[in-house]
Amino acid sequence: MRKTQRRKGFTLIELLVVIAIIAILAAILFPVFAQAREQARKSTCLSNCKQLGTAMQMYAQDYDDQLPGWDNPGGTPLANQWGWAIVVPLLDAYVKSTNVWTCPSGLNNASYLVGPKGARILVDYGYNEFIYNSNHAVPPKWSAKWNVLAVLSGTQAGVSNIAVLADTGGCCPGVFNDWGNYDGYKLPADPPGFGLQRIKWSNGFDNKTGRGRHPDNGANIVFADCHAKFVGGSRMVGSYGTGAKADTGGFIEWPVVNPLNIPPQ
Repeated sequence: MRKTQRRKGFTLIELLVVIAIIAILAAILFPVFAQAREQARKSTCLSNCKQLGTAMQMYAQDYDDQLPGWDNPGGTPLANQWGWAIVVPLLDAYVKSTNVWTCPSGLNNASYLVGPKGARILVDYGYNEFIYNSNHAVPPKWSAKWNVLAVLSGTQAGVSNIAVLADTGGCCPGVFNDWGNYDGYKLPADPPGFGLQRIKWSNGFDNKTGRGRHPDNGANIVFADCHAKFVGGSRMVGSYGTGAKADTGGFIEWPVVNPLNIPPQ
């Protein structure tokens, strides 16, 4: 008696089942892969910030414990080529590569390009405007030498809590502040008077989605004592609250941007 040969291959139902299983696995694994990729990018970004923090420390050692700062930043010759990012060429001698100014999770479009023609670089980090500008002549106004580390050390917040450099975005690459609400910025879920939109919503200014650059809309921050760490968006507290003046202080803020404000207890 002749044996019946079994047909090789899948039936249509079996093939559809396999395809469905693959689709389910892909739906489960792709977000995991995306999260792992973003964690790697965030780590690279933090590494950039640590290098920039070290560069800041070396700069201060060479300049009598002073960080970069100007009474009239826009009037410096560097401003013609670097705009708000004039801190970049000042730290150039202390960093190994200009690539440290580029966050791998940044949008990195043309609006983030700064520098001289033919040698422009992508700048995804900003310098604290309170330190950057020691005599802010337009509202919100202040006049203080916050770039002097001894002056920062004498504040209630202290150098370990005051942000010097951070992930940032918006119209002006290279600088951040805590008066986004004063400038009229309002992104999703911000409480009234929040003010830290340039940090929290670093990419959200440009992609119009209200999404920040890193998980939880957080940012990598370099503090005035030059240590760097990630601060989640859900932990950020902004309370500019001083109208046209910035020399009142005493408001709860995290990370501390206005040196006269204080961190949560």
